[in-house]
Amino acid sequence: MKKTRNNTLIKYACLFLFGFLCSLINTYSVFAQAKTKTITGIVTEESNLPLIGASVSVKGTSVGTITDLDGKYSINVQENATLLFSYIGCISQTVIVKDKTVVNVTLREDAQALDEVVVVGYGVQKRSHLTGSISKVDINGLEDIPLSRVDQALQGRIAGVQIQNTTSEVGEAPVIRVRGMGSISASDSPLIITDGFPVEGGLEIINPNDIESIEVLKDAASSAIYGSRVANGVIMVTTKSGEIKKPKYSVKAGWGIKDTYKLHPIMTSQEYVQMRVNESVLMDIPLPAQDFLFLVLITILIGKKKVYAQLKYTMPTSLFPVVQTK
Repeated sequence: MKKTRNNTLIKYACLFLFGFLCSLINTYSVFAQAKTKTITGIVTEESNLPLIGASVSVKGTSVGTITDLDGKYSINVQENATLLFSYIGCISQTVIVKDKTVVNVTLREDAQALDEVVVVGYGVQKRSHLTGSISKVDINGLEDIPLSRVDQALQGRIAGVQIQNTTSEVGEAPVIRVRGMGSISASDSPLIITDGFPVEGGLEIINPNDIESIEVLKDAASSAIYGSRVANGVIMVTTKSGEIKKPKYSVKAGWGIKDTYKLHPIMTSQEYVQMRVNESVLMDIPLPAQDFLFLVLITILIGKKKVYAQLKYTMPTSLFPVVQTK
């Protein structure tokens, strides 16, 4: 009887201890929830522009969110939590919350991270896998070179890009080929993209001073986003955009002398007729007697008597022979 009573007391004691522990856990949970607060803020880049889609997470946990179109975010964290801010191409940054309720962060550009990956079409690839497929022109090295056309900035500076001037006419666009000819009969000109929009007129309509960067896509994977028009490559031109800074005026001037490489002398009408006469004398070829225009030129510019004397011809009585009719 006594042994049974002791067992009953032990059972009640265990139940009491279990209930007490459960109440402690519940109290701790409620206390922890009471210490949770909402943190808001804006994530921007170095130029004070908002970063869309930047990652904001609690370090060491799976709690996180992303910024909206204005770079704003809102997240519930516990006190003394550490927020981790990250974005593609930027250096990650951590901030300890403590007693803060608003945390604004400016992320700096990570040049090394940008050099490791390249945005290709709808995805991302390592630059080491695209060696030779994407070429970029160093615009900073062209500032001291007088350029009147954009194609001059590409000539001889990118491997696989050929620029040929097929005519000497002023303002005539050169022929641009990326990795040789792509077709015998169809067009083999590359697709030109300016600020994300195709340009039909070519590079000659773009002011060289307005260019921020020039990239040439020579691989099918790197240019797949533009469809079938990129069979002959893509030339991507990014122009300069405005910045939120103080007004700045810049003037660029230059001068030069351009002359014809070899100027061919042009004959007058009289010199041309005399050349034809001399040619006929030397080659013993009769003059085109039936050429009305030539006979008129002989009559007006040189004279029939002089020409026929040189050719030892019998001068006709008229330029137009009379046809006898019955």
